[in-house]
Amino acid sequence: MLDFYSDPVFRFPAIDEAVRGMARYQIMRPYLEDGDVLEWSADSALGWAIRRFTGQDVNHTGGVIRMRAWEGSPGDRVFTPEATERGMVLTYLSRELRGYKGRVYLLKLKPEMDNFRSKIVRAQLDMIGVPYDFGGLLANAFGRVSMDARRYFCSEGIASSFASAGAIRMQRKAPRPGEFSRWGFFLPRVRIY
Repeated sequence: MLDFYSDPVFRFPAIDEAVRGMARYQIMRPYLEDGDVLEWSADSALGWAIRRFTGQDVNHTGGVIRMRAWEGSPGDRVFTPEATERGMVLTYLSRELRGYKGRVYLLKLKPEMDNFRSKIVRAQLDMIGVPYDFGGLLANAFGRVSMDARRYFCSEGIASSFASAGAIRMQRKAPRPGEFSRWGFFLPRVRIY
């Protein structure tokens, strides 16, 4: 796994391993775009338990929505749509990162997926307020669970947004955090926090 990635198309900066936290995020923030995926690896007991049963090195998945301006006001806000215990929510990414203990990685969509970006965002915004899938999360520890549009756990919600956008076929079984890179339409992940 690459901890940083320099791509000739996107020109991601090579970042020294010692640069972490919000300093790293500020360097990488300009490269986050609508429809990209974030993978989180929390330094917590719950994060460890999820990584243990999934066999992945991350335990949470969210998306990226970038609002460059709204209601005539100049601005540049980066949000993450994600399923939390409060259900599907839209949160300022910088607020989520402040004080976060762990690592966050970006899965940037390849250029050939650009035409899906706005559809992915639309689907993610439509999911705001959908309840959290506590049962699916627990059942996932024992085997794959079916995708359920009435409730979402993190990776289930993000996968559903890609299916609603037509980027993937609707999957019978919900993916787990860490499995999105297998879809083949992301650049190699890069650490952003």
